[in-house]
Amino acid sequence: AVGLILGGITRLIVMATEVAGAIIAFQSGLSFAQAADPSQAGVQGAVIGNFLSMLGITLIFATNLHHLALSAIVDSYRMIGPTDQLMVGDAVQMVIKTIAEGFVVGVQMAAPFVVFGLVFNVGLGILSRLMPALQVYFLSMPGNIGVGLLLFAFLLATMMGWYLTHVQSHLAVLGG
Repeated sequence: AVGLILGGITRLIVMATEVAGAIIAFQSGLSFAQAADPSQAGVQGAVIGNFLSMLGITLIFATNLHHLALSAIVDSYRMIGPTDQLMVGDAVQMVIKTIAEGFVVGVQMAAPFVVFGLVFNVGLGILSRLMPALQVYFLSMPGNIGVGLLLFAFLLATMMGWYLTHVQSHLAVLGG
């Protein structure tokens, strides 16, 4: 049971990339590009979210952060004996805190894309009012996707650095 709790919390820590990927895909006009998520059986997700999830897991192994998760498993045997009661209330509080902070980190990772989407769509609204005969959607979608992908390429290293800091701090808490 302790292993299930630790594994579930670790999965929720990794969830921040999926949140960021969904927001980035929506703001960049790529939310219609869905693919099977390899980390979840039978679930579809945005391609950018899948990419960020796989990149995040790869970076966790490349930076040896998975050793923190392994030390959490070892420490769980020291802290909670086989005859001790499970601390269900503490586990539920940790799950709620992890979900909230994962969502916050995901939104922080995608914050430049939210600003880009807001500015871009306000500009399109103004252009649509100034030139009502112009088909703004058909002209703007390639630009939206192109600028979104360029922004993604420029900010990828910063976003993943932010994510690794989040993972490290949470896995250190689990490791005790």
